[in-house]
Amino acid sequence: MAPGTRIPLTVRTETAGMPDGSAIAHASLLLYGVETDATGWASVQRIPPGRASVFGHRAFCTCCAGRLPVVDALYRLFQERVRRMDHAVTHLVLICRDDLYEDVLTALCKDALIPARYEIRNDGGFTRSY
Repeated sequence: MAPGTRIPLTVRTETAGMPDGSAIAHASLLLYGVETDATGWASVQRIPPGRASVFGHRAFCTCCAGRLPVVDALYRLFQERVRRMDHAVTHLVLICRDDLYEDVLTALCKDALIPARYEIRNDGGFTRSY
């Protein structure tokens, strides 16, 4: 993707809670292992925490073996955006359980495609890159 065309993705903990309501009408909310009220968002997707996916393409494929469910969800969302199957979403907010936060942030930043497609911002709004 060209510089500046990555989709902003803010990752927050459950303790940090929901961001200010100023731009949520054009943002998609991803809830990873969190049960909370999520009204007013452009779209909401609840992702149950679970085991990492074992197989994607075929047995022992190194590109997708061991991906977290949240990574799979972000792959699907990107494909929907490319195929113009989604709303006019300007950014994504991912809220995950406190105990999953570091693992999720690390998995997102170290994935082969997520950092190329999404501008990952941690809880404090700072961009994190590797």
